[in-house]
Amino acid sequence: MTRPVVLLLPACIALLGATQQPKNQDKPDPAADLLGKVLKSYASAKGYKGGWNYILESGASVTRMRAEIRSSGTDKLSYRLSKVKPLDKESPDDSIPELAVIIDGTTAWFQNTTDNTYYKVKLPKRAALSPLTFFPQIHASSRIEWVQDIAVAAAGRVLLRASRPDGGTTSMEIDAASSTLVKIVASIPVGAGKVTSTLVVDTQVLGFEPPASDFAFKPLKGAKEIAAPPGAAALFGPTAP
Repeated sequence: MTRPVVLLLPACIALLGATQQPKNQDKPDPAADLLGKVLKSYASAKGYKGGWNYILESGASVTRMRAEIRSSGTDKLSYRLSKVKPLDKESPDDSIPELAVIIDGTTAWFQNTTDNTYYKVKLPKRAALSPLTFFPQIHASSRIEWVQDIAVAAAGRVLLRASRPDGGTTSMEIDAASSTLVKIVASIPVGAGKVTSTLVVDTQVLGFEPPASDFAFKPLKGAKEIAAPPGAAALFGPTAP
């Protein structure tokens, strides 16, 4: 089960760091300021409800998925990923499972709903949670580029792009009127090729208050608990002393 966690949740560590301006910066940077404002609005939202369409491209395979996200405050989060029927002539990666992550305020439960296994991770005392916790992030030390794109501008959006520590790139399209994210693309080099994750918002409401039942984990019938992979807690930030 560790493979899909790594594959589907790239660069989701240090969300709070991603809201800061890049380091080694001597003058104000409008791109970094805008991104910081946008990410802060998600991190500080009282609650969140969102549906995102997710496309994962690796070599000749194209896998389509749907991400449903709910959050409450800064300590409860529900993330469910299910597969969507491929388009004609597309070849999805059958090794990628459907999964769910339920965080109830003290424990994060990771469930592979395809092979019916799950593991749990105790949250650090200062866990850094946001509706975007499991999305690709722009690292705090990255230099952020404000990309001029006619089609994006015509749609009333702003396009930001930054290099990743692994040699890839992450780009984010932001709706200029609402200062919300509408599209995220992460390109990650793998060997001689690359893996591209594309997330496009379908619906989202900041300030939505989900019911408590959204954050109550209940294993599927017959589910088997397995050991958590080493370092799993690092997804939520450093452990407090």
